[in-house]
Amino acid sequence: MPAHRQRGRQRGRTGWARHTTLAVIIVGLIVSVTIFFAVREQTIAHLADNLEVQAGRTTETIQRRIRTVEDAVRAVSGLFGASGAVTPERFSGFIDHILSEGKDVDLLFWAPVPAGGAAASYTAGSRVMPGQLAALESSPDLRVLIAAAQTGRPLATAVVDGSSLGMADGRVLAVAVPTRQSRDGAVTGAAVGLAAFDTLFRRRSGDVPEAAASSLKIYDPQAPDITLYGLGADPATQPTMLAGPVIFHSKLALGDRVWIAQFQGTVLKLPPLLAFAPAGTLFGSLILTAVLAAYLNTTQRRARDVRALASSLKRANHELQRRIDEHYRTAAALGDSERKYRDIYENAVEGIFQTSPDGRMLSANPALARIYGYETPEEVLEALQDVSRHLYVDPSSRAEFVRLLEQQDIIYSFESEIVRKDGRRIWIDETARAVRDGAGRLLYYEGKVEDVTERKAAEETMRQAKEQADLANRAKTEFLANMSHELRTPLNAVIGFSEIIMEEMFGPAGRPEYVEYAHDIHDSGRLLLELINDILDMSKIEAGKKELQDSVIDIGRVMMSSVRLVHPRAQLGNVTIEVDLPPDLPAVRAEELSMKQIITNLLTNAVKFTPEGGKVLLSARIETDGWMTMTVVDTGIGIAPEDMDKALAPFGQIESSLSSKTQGTGLGLPLAQALVQLHGGTLDLESSPGSGTTATIRLPADRVSRNVA
Repeated sequence: MPAHRQRGRQRGRTGWARHTTLAVIIVGLIVSVTIFFAVREQTIAHLADNLEVQAGRTTETIQRRIRTVEDAVRAVSGLFGASGAVTPERFSGFIDHILSEGKDVDLLFWAPVPAGGAAASYTAGSRVMPGQLAALESSPDLRVLIAAAQTGRPLATAVVDGSSLGMADGRVLAVAVPTRQSRDGAVTGAAVGLAAFDTLFRRRSGDVPEAAASSLKIYDPQAPDITLYGLGADPATQPTMLAGPVIFHSKLALGDRVWIAQFQGTVLKLPPLLAFAPAGTLFGSLILTAVLAAYLNTTQRRARDVRALASSLKRANHELQRRIDEHYRTAAALGDSERKYRDIYENAVEGIFQTSPDGRMLSANPALARIYGYETPEEVLEALQDVSRHLYVDPSSRAEFVRLLEQQDIIYSFESEIVRKDGRRIWIDETARAVRDGAGRLLYYEGKVEDVTERKAAEETMRQAKEQADLANRAKTEFLANMSHELRTPLNAVIGFSEIIMEEMFGPAGRPEYVEYAHDIHDSGRLLLELINDILDMSKIEAGKKELQDSVIDIGRVMMSSVRLVHPRAQLGNVTIEVDLPPDLPAVRAEELSMKQIITNLLTNAVKFTPEGGKVLLSARIETDGWMTMTVVDTGIGIAPEDMDKALAPFGQIESSLSSKTQGTGLGLPLAQALVQLHGGTLDLESSPGSGTTATIRLPADRVSRNVA
């Protein structure tokens, strides 16, 4: 059969099946709703019959209780009307007899006319509380009721608040009957009885049968919106969809009043089988409809599934074959990958290991065996059952290794000293990680090992060489310091004697050449003395013995003093010195002599290496970070980048076109840099050949006077 015809038949079968299922559902819903409403009407009729019977019985019981209250009040009135003098003892005995016959009356009292108002001369009842007489006498509602009765009204009633009378919370029915003298019919007082609504209307055990009503509502037809008494569940919360509610009204006579008792019944007051018959019928019909529809749908779906299964089985076979082929390819690739990993593992230069938490060697590659001095990895596994005792020189190294791994799960470059199989000690570098299972439990450690014995030996050699260099440097410093002191004494004598000859203090020198020679000797001596002083300062700084004598100084004055010192030399070389200092330049906390020496050395170098006609600029400013910057800029020959370190090294000399004219000691820049660093600052040089040099001094903010504590 052609494919398009087969697809058409399948679509036709599917449409017919859907219409059949939909028709079954619609018919089932219609039948279910029809049956539900029929059963619901029967249930409501049964509920109405039950409610009418029970409401009549309840109304009769309540009416009987009201009559009991009225009879008790009339009896009290008759007692006082028949006898002009009633003692309290006689009244109490009479009342006790009435109260013992029923529980409908809560309190009885009699109020005489002469007393006026609601004064209760005789009071008795089951709920008389201390201080209740005062509450009765002060009640405005009772005053009005008693006044109405004393006018001769046969029976007067009122509804009062029980809490205001010292009784239980809730409304109270008050009944008053006038008392007339038997001989002349004059009204002498009024008998009053009080009964709580709960006493009158609440169902008592064995008094009223179980009612079909779920709620009772008492109200005055003159004010139907006000509920005088309510009992039972709120009608709004009752299930009315299944059946009901059913409402029945009856009248209650209270002397000159007529109240309405409204009873409402719901299915919850019926036997369960009858109460839930509508719902059960509806749910049963719906379930039957759903089961039938589900059965049809399942049958049709299974037919479709069988057809779909037949068509997809072929595709599944093709897919299975494809996956089998892919599995074979994956297995082959995994085999290649495993062989590559094995090759890497076997031929790695670094040792690779796995150890258990208790120190047993689990796996090792050939490189690890060579590092540890064994022939094969198997020999390593057999020999090292506890690496802490059998491998490490210091077992505490293994303990530290394990502690770090448990703490961090991975460590890098952990160095330890171990003992090889042949007894030789070597140093190893370990990088390892802790391997845990899915629950976080430790399984083993794995990592790599590198033999760093040669590197450790080289480090030890370098350390010893550094110690020797430091010793030599200290020896050199001490030698220079001692030599400088030894040279200063005779040099001062040479300078002094040359000044005597220059000034011809002891008479004429004889020939002018002697005076010129004395000038040369004096200048050379002064130059040599400056060199010795620089050497002494450098030796103190290098030895850590240089201590600054800090004070708050006017840095602008110090800078101008240095300019005056260098100015003669600048004039001699036809070099102009310019100064750019702000007028509000703050003072600094520093050693004045050191700061003057720093600035003088930088100015001297700038003038020395600036050709004739050049310029030198000295400036200062406060940076945004609070640091003070002092700058010396010249237009001299400059310094090549490769000579920058040499210029800052002690005794460093840079070859230049002005070398023959500007030969110096090579201590000016190094000494200036050392003194600046001693103050916590920095000295930086920026220069290039032919473009001049910029020397920048930066002093920290805490040395600027505005920031000095």
